[in-house]
Amino acid sequence: MARIALDEVLQEKDNLLSLIDYFKNMIHKEKNQKMEAEKNIDKLRSTSYNLHQKNTNLDERNLKTEMLLGRAKKEVGTLHGEVTKLRKNLDYCDEKFGEETNLISYHKDRIEEIKYQLHQ
Repeated sequence: MARIALDEVLQEKDNLLSLIDYFKNMIHKEKNQKMEAEKNIDKLRSTSYNLHQKNTNLDERNLKTEMLLGRAKKEVGTLHGEVTKLRKNLDYCDEKFGEETNLISYHKDRIEEIKYQLHQ
């Protein structure tokens, strides 16, 4: 009888030791998963920071581009005004000197080409 009780106690001990080993393994796995998750969080933070920096750089470039575009539009407007003045001067020369010369005709055509290019 004592032998049977001892065997039961030893069996229960083995069961408990197995259960302890199982939980130790589970704890070890969870620690590894936690460490892996922390590494992934660090990677995501780094990626987020890098994307934020790139976005900031793109915003700065976009602002510079808009400023350059504004300057270019202003310059085109100025050139358009100058072309219009040249056209008026050529028209005046036509009226004053009568018949067009080949040179005036050439310049008129050239001005029209420039106007066409400015509008594109």
